[in-house]
Amino acid sequence: MIFPKFRQKIYFFLKIIFFKGVYPVERILTSFGDFTVKRTNHQNKKKKKPVWKRQLLRNLQYLKSVEVVHRDIKCENILLDACENVKMTDFGFARVLKSGEKSKTFCGSRAYLAPEIIRAQPYDGYLSDMWSAGIVLYVMTTGMMPYDDKHIKRMLEKQLQHR
Repeated sequence: MIFPKFRQKIYFFLKIIFFKGVYPVERILTSFGDFTVKRTNHQNKKKKKPVWKRQLLRNLQYLKSVEVVHRDIKCENILLDACENVKMTDFGFARVLKSGEKSKTFCGSRAYLAPEIIRAQPYDGYLSDMWSAGIVLYVMTTGMMPYDDKHIKRMLEKQLQHR
């Protein structure tokens, strides 16, 4: 097993190494307006989406296998490398979490928060990451957010209606 401090150093290194030559998935997948000009082969992007979805889920599976929760999964933190493979970034809120252990820290981005975090209840970090990944997958599929993030209060109320 890797010690937590060593693990943090690894993730910090990953944040740096993936910076050069990567593109935010959010811009490739959701911006049908201003990003259209920058896209060279739209059909190829459509074919790649299922691959990106699988890669995102495999990333989460790997994190769970090493007992790490990300706690800030959002489109802006999912990048593509030069070969268009999914890379997760920004492990600033990540922590080691043993199976069955609950997290109590309120962290993450509002539009991607699981209901139990909004309610300030102890939560399973892995399930919370899955909720956030579900939001990302929704955006990849539809090109829009599932909740209206322009009206924060209404957005949080809608999120609380789902469990």
